[in-house]
Amino acid sequence: MIIKIFDTYDEMSLEAAKEIARQLNSKLDSYIGLTSGKTPVKMFEELVSLYRNKEVSFKDARISMLEEVVGLPKTCSSSCYGVVDHYLLKNTDLSKDNVIIPDGMCENIFDEAKKYTKTLDDLPDKRLDMQVLGLGEDGHIGMNRPAKELIADCHIEKLSNKSIESIKDKENIEVQNTIAMGVRQIMQAKTLLMIANGEHKADAVAKMVKGNVTTEVPASLLQLHPNVIVLLDKAAASLIK
Repeated sequence: MIIKIFDTYDEMSLEAAKEIARQLNSKLDSYIGLTSGKTPVKMFEELVSLYRNKEVSFKDARISMLEEVVGLPKTCSSSCYGVVDHYLLKNTDLSKDNVIIPDGMCENIFDEAKKYTKTLDDLPDKRLDMQVLGLGEDGHIGMNRPAKELIADCHIEKLSNKSIESIKDKENIEVQNTIAMGVRQIMQAKTLLMIANGEHKADAVAKMVKGNVTTEVPASLLQLHPNVIVLLDKAAASLIK
């Protein structure tokens, strides 16, 4: 596990964008899994800047996401597809044909989860080249929250009450669930890129890198992966120095 600590969130985000660019420049048709939420916002902005400066291309890249909200059309900015659309499809040469995300408006969400599992298992190398992860305050990765047992494959997870209310306020749509990537698909990625910032993430960071490996802290499973890059700002790293 390689841990890099930066003075600021902006510096951390720039390095995250550069890591993705390095991956794409080393393999133009990389399959890269991204994450949504607040943490990667600046990273996305920096990716757009790198593209505009001709330092990276998304022309042959394949992009997936850790999840998709059930019941949100692709046109909604709160959907995971909407995040990719807002930052990459509208601002880079990424093709919509190369975006691999579950359909939140599908007829059967359980069938869609199985379909996403098969899609990821059928990748050329049977796994993603890189998966970008955010870190939950409780140590969750993706939608895989602390539990006695974690689900290996893509599955249905309930959104947090905070997320449900936020989407309702923003989109005026009531949602409950997501189609989420399982821990097997995450851990099979060739490279895991974890980004975390803020003092409120410090305890989770410490448990992730120094604590016991346990499903009660899903991020601690990253200790078992052979190629993990962890990017932190000083606040998030305050308990591991």
